[in-house]
Amino acid sequence: MSTILNRNIIETSNFSNQLLGPFSFIVHKLSGEGDFIAEIYEQGRLISRFSIICSKDFRETQEHVDLSLANNQLIKNTLRLNNENGYVLFYNSKEYKDHQIVIKKGNTIEFDSTNPNSKDLFGLNLLKPGQYKLSSASLKTDLILDVKYPTLDEAQIGRASGSIQLDATKVLANKSQTILPNQGLVFNFADNFKDFKIEFVKENQPKVNKTIIDELKAKANLTSKKNKKDRVIKKYSLKK
Repeated sequence: MSTILNRNIIETSNFSNQLLGPFSFIVHKLSGEGDFIAEIYEQGRLISRFSIICSKDFRETQEHVDLSLANNQLIKNTLRLNNENGYVLFYNSKEYKDHQIVIKKGNTIEFDSTNPNSKDLFGLNLLKPGQYKLSSASLKTDLILDVKYPTLDEAQIGRASGSIQLDATKVLANKSQTILPNQGLVFNFADNFKDFKIEFVKENQPKVNKTIIDELKAKANLTSKKNKKDRVIKKYSLKK
């Protein structure tokens, strides 16, 4: 059963800023000192509620909240974070699901994952090579994400060491963005960048380097000739 689940996770190819899973997350920075209430919704239904306290007395700067545990009420009753650098990261360790996360400070909505602001970041890994279309209703634009098959090329390996940062300026200015499966995308919600949807368009076929093929063939031929020569030597060495 777990094998099927893992395969489904890896083959997931359509995403949005509301779809959280093992390879996507959203981060919110809390606004200073005070008491907050976080509510987790799934398909419009409230499934969990917990408290967050931000104070200068706390050293912890980040908490990770696994939304797959929300139904079982396993999330801590209260999170305690530093009031100057308090971040909450939300993800789902088991599956991709549409979630809405709302954080309130008193009667004021501090954070709504369906309407992110400049304090919010969304991270995503696209594992399946191919071309994807990113569309944003708030920016009224499209962007092609071209996920290439990785090679042993040193330049590509070096380039893959950092994530690709996407903000309103980059999404509006570019028609396409090349990325490798082991790179991450980080969306910076600012300048009216409020949403995105990513749709898988077509699969990329891996390109095999002709030089490598020629080298492998040459090695295979040498091995074959050597084995043949060894058999001949062995054959005649047995004669008396």
